[in-house]
Amino acid sequence: MNKVELQAKVDALTDEINFTRALYDAELSQMQTHVSDTSVVLSMDNNRNLDLDSIIAEVKAQYEEIAQR
Repeated sequence: MNKVELQAKVDALTDEINFTRALYDAELSQMQTHVSDTSVVLSMDNNRNLDLDSIIAEVKAQYEEIAQR
C-alpha cells in the first residue's frame, strides 16, 4: 500500500514538473520574441562631470516605457 501511495506522489510530481517545464518554455519563447523586437540606442557623452541623477532618471524612463509595451 505504501509503494502505491509513493508511486502516486511520484506521478503527481512528475506531472507538475512537466507542466512547469511547458509553462517555462512558453514564457521563454514569448520573452525571446519581445526581446528581439526591442531596439537599443546608445550615445556617447565625453563630459568629465557625470550627472548621475539625470542618467538614472533617463534609464528609469526607458525602463518604464519598455514596461508599458
